Amino acid sequence: MNVVYKNSTAALVIGIIAISTGPAFAGPFDGLSNMIPGHGDSAPSGARSAGDLEGDLTELNRHFAKAMKEMLIAQSYTIAALGDQVEADKLSSEANSLEGTNDLNTVSRSITVSEDASKEIDAKMAASGEMDAKSKQTLSMAVPHYEAGMIPAIRLPNDYRLWITSARATVAGMGNSPMNAIGGGARLARDLPNVVDVTAHLPDLISTWSDTSHNFVKFSHRNHVDTGDLSSKI
Repeated sequence: MNVVYKNSTAALVIGIIAISTGPAFAGPFDGLSNMIPGHGDSAPSGARSAGDLEGDLTELNRHFAKAMKEMLIAQSYTIAALGDQVEADKLSSEANSLEGTNDLNTVSRSITVSEDASKEIDAKMAASGEMDAKSKQTLSMAVPHYEAGMIPAIRLPNDYRLWITSARATVAGMGNSPMNAIGGGARLARDLPNVVDVTAHLPDLISTWSDTSHNFVKFSHRNHVDTGDLSSKI
């Protein structure tokens, strides 16, 4: 019975490390795939406990969800001011669906929605003329949400990359202590591929948000809508 248990545990560790450091991770973090230790009891540099990393990921995801929600609200107000209330309601509903979430899968499903909204907003602002008073008032309501979304969002790509570096080092280190593969370690290895995939899309998302935010400021100024010091913060 003990032999079977040891063999199955070793197989689990090998499987986890193979999944977390194999070819699927080719990209900006590819160098980390060579961090599997050969001998000894020490973990690779940068390794932390699986529990700490899970807590950090939950907090990161919460910040991402908050930034996404704020940007969707900003986009909702902007596109409503531009005359598309149907799309505005969809974006508002999408924003509400993120209330209180810290699940990365839930947040990542909103990426395409927000990117498409930015494209429509940019096109509409470029083609729009002078707005009426009601539309200007609606446009002004987007200002604080652009700020609340963009400021924390700028840090997200780097913060997720730092998390990935530590997580991959920790998963690699599990080969030195097979029992660490049970429970938290296994969950960490399971989460890594999804985090890497979402992180790869973040720079494009933040760039899109940044472009739309700056276009929003320019458009607002053309329509004599006060944006405060938004331009200096984004």
